Amino acid sequence: MKTLTKSTQSKSGFYPDDRVNATLMSGKVKAGKIIRVINHEDKAIVQLEDGKKIRIKLGCLELNNEFEELDEFESEGFTQYDVQWDAKTINFKLKNDIGIFYGWWRKVSGEAYAIDLYCQFKGKTYNCDVLWYVEDPRKNIDSLNADICAATNKWFYYKCRGNYETIESLELKATKPIIHIESIKVIDQILLDLKDHRDSAIGSGGLYTYAFTGEEKDDPSMRIELNLSSQARGLKGRVPSLYTGAILDRTADLEKTSKKEMKNRQPEGNLHSGSIDSLLQKLKETKDKNQQRKLRAILRRMGHSGGARASKK
Repeated sequence: MKTLTKSTQSKSGFYPDDRVNATLMSGKVKAGKIIRVINHEDKAIVQLEDGKKIRIKLGCLELNNEFEELDEFESEGFTQYDVQWDAKTINFKLKNDIGIFYGWWRKVSGEAYAIDLYCQFKGKTYNCDVLWYVEDPRKNIDSLNADICAATNKWFYYKCRGNYETIESLELKATKPIIHIESIKVIDQILLDLKDHRDSAIGSGGLYTYAFTGEEKDDPSMRIELNLSSQARGLKGRVPSLYTGAILDRTADLEKTSKKEMKNRQPEGNLHSGSIDSLLQKLKETKDKNQQRKLRAILRRMGHSGGARASKK
């Protein structure tokens, strides 16, 4: 099959996609585009600018070769915001309805240049973007300012979805992650594992790491590091119960503290005094001599002497 080229498709000089002016039967002249040339009928199908298609004789068509001559065009960029540079054109800043942005120009190794862009929001700084150039972009400062404005919009409306709450939510997830638990089994397992790690850390000292997560797919992995070596040395392998463990943290320095210093040590804050009162109350209520001896020993370590009788003074 012979392929027809444009030069052989029409003997009339009209071809599909030609822009033409069509003289209608009413005498009006309308512009349009040739859709198809029907050579054997000496007609063409023309689509006018209003969308209407007409079949018209080729003699009623005239090529529209009028083109607007354009002046030599030089891109100057679109500067949406007022970008302010210092005297040396190194540092810049801009303030817009989004917030405060700033950055600087720098030369990279070789013949490359970069523009670093940052955003300041609620006293914190966020890295927005880095613009790379193979030539010094300051040669066309208007175009460079347009790039900076575009990078500003891209960071806020594309990465932050046009809302600063996106930044705050991402930062909150990073600094204060949340795991979700919806079953008793999961929380019980976490508590049991933590209890095992606690007892091991108190009994033998050293560093223990426990990792766990929640039940939802996107829950972060939480890690807890335990280092109770000081408490382990003070307690000499004894593991206290969960109810008395908090008040025994003071035993971490027993090996370095003399009995005289311990006896003269003053209570430190409400937690200390409250713990002594709680122990004295337990000492009064218990009838078990072994338990009484343990409680008195704890009280002595906390700098309290006299047992239950001293509470009456």
